[in-house]
Amino acid sequence: MKKVFTILAAVLLTTTVMAQKGNIFVSGNFNMNSNSSSSTAKFNNVSTTVDIPASSSFGLMLQGHYMLTDKLALGLGIGYDYSKSYSNTQDNHDLFNYDNMFIVAPSAIYFIDINDKFKYAPELTIGFGFGSITNQRWDDPNVIDEKDDQSMFGLALMPLSFNYNINDNLALSFALGEISWGNYSYTDNFSAPNTTIDRSYNSFDISLNSSFRIGLRYFFN
Repeated sequence: MKKVFTILAAVLLTTTVMAQKGNIFVSGNFNMNSNSSSSTAKFNNVSTTVDIPASSSFGLMLQGHYMLTDKLALGLGIGYDYSKSYSNTQDNHDLFNYDNMFIVAPSAIYFIDINDKFKYAPELTIGFGFGSITNQRWDDPNVIDEKDDQSMFGLALMPLSFNYNINDNLALSFALGEISWGNYSYTDNFSAPNTTIDRSYNSFDISLNSSFRIGLRYFFN
């Protein structure tokens, strides 16, 4: 279920730079990660180093909102997440697991004036996702790709979210915690010959004292 909350957090809680003109504003985020490792063993003054192949991931989310009223903004986010992780090595062949998911996320933000510059701005997001998982295995003399379908659905509320207008063009946004519910499912096509198994997981999470995020919003005149 970490997958559902990771995706919803990407929609709700990442630091963004936002541009607004009239009643429409857009925002987005991009993240990329790559890591590798190695280990060195020394025996009788002879060192042997083993390099672990790199794993990588990236995610992209674009959002657009329309100010339906002077307090309520409705929007839609579209994104994509991808990861490649090293599994093991067999007969000098490196094997990997691949994970990709497309995300569609309608959302709503409600702005409540605290004073002229400071606003309370809770946000609710509904997340839908679909994609695939590919696990590689070695079947001499070939690398076999075993592919399963996956999907997610979730709700996330960012209740402690605020907006502070520094000037006419620049605003500071910050948030703390989230309340999330999600369902993650995938179809296992390779558990046994001629067998398909649908697996589903549900989870609920409340974290109001962690995940502090801060960002900037830029408004065009």
